[in-house]
Amino acid sequence: EGRIYSIYTGAFRDMPNLTEIVWPNDLNIIYSSAFYNCTGLTELEIPNSVYTISDYAFYNCRNLTKISMPSALKELGKGAFANCLALTKIDLPSKLQSIGQKAFAYSGLKSIIVPAGVTQLSKEMFRGCKDLASASFLGDVTVVGNHCFEGCVSLKSLQLAASLKTVGEGAFADALVQRFVDILQKVGVALGDTDDITF
Repeated sequence: EGRIYSIYTGAFRDMPNLTEIVWPNDLNIIYSSAFYNCTGLTELEIPNSVYTISDYAFYNCRNLTKISMPSALKELGKGAFANCLALTKIDLPSKLQSIGQKAFAYSGLKSIIVPAGVTQLSKEMFRGCKDLASASFLGDVTVVGNHCFEGCVSLKSLQLAASLKTVGEGAFADALVQRFVDILQKVGVALGDTDDITF
């Protein structure tokens, strides 16, 4: 009996009638765009053996409301859950080390806790998440990428690591928290000098 260790690029792309996935027991990698635009999916329970979810794997799965993430996950590709409009919550596993650009852009997330292994927030990671109200980073984040929180109009609680060195262009553009960031910068307080921005 053959074992399946990966789901290849675009394997189930653009299959709106796909409503349930029976996962292989030994699955390790979900490749790019594997379930791109599978709008019939509402819940996912990804096997704990998966350590990589590649670029745009679940892009535009806009009716996805619940995800059980694999405990072994180390790498989450760019745009992996972008445009998942109904996704309001996701628990990221502690082993996660890398989150790609636009990973959650234009999703329905309301809050996020980024695990300690992630030290750089990629470009546009949460761009357009208009319902995102709070974001916490458990690790020593050094970089917030360009446009990372742009358009997060509900973002009012942001925990920043003292290790923060670089805030990219437009990182908080059009975000609610931008007003407080502006005040800090005007009085000469660097973002990395504070652990919390809440108002």
